[in-house]
Amino acid sequence: RDSVWFSYFAPYSWERHERLVAELSGPGQLGTHTSIGETLEGRPLDLLTFGDGPLTIWATARQHPGESMAEWCAEGLGRFLNSVDDPLARELRRVATVRLLPNM
Repeated sequence: RDSVWFSYFAPYSWERHERLVAELSGPGQLGTHTSIGETLEGRPLDLLTFGDGPLTIWATARQHPGESMAEWCAEGLGRFLNSVDDPLARELRRVATVRLLPNM
């Protein structure tokens, strides 16, 4: 039988999440990765940390399955924080430690 699926927001796959975490915390990148626990399904709760300033900023996203738009936002924030060339990103990393939890 034919099916049609609609999405209120653009989906954000688990595979894309895994690629993002690897990309932002891989060799030569500015982010560091820590797993701070597991979901009920046994998936890791990935924490990305940028900067080493005295101010601590937490950014969390996607606390519920239908909030894929929040992880798109977290991806943009992570890419911004990982930018070597952006002077604002450099200053933010200097004055703050940003802890990004892109998918709860």
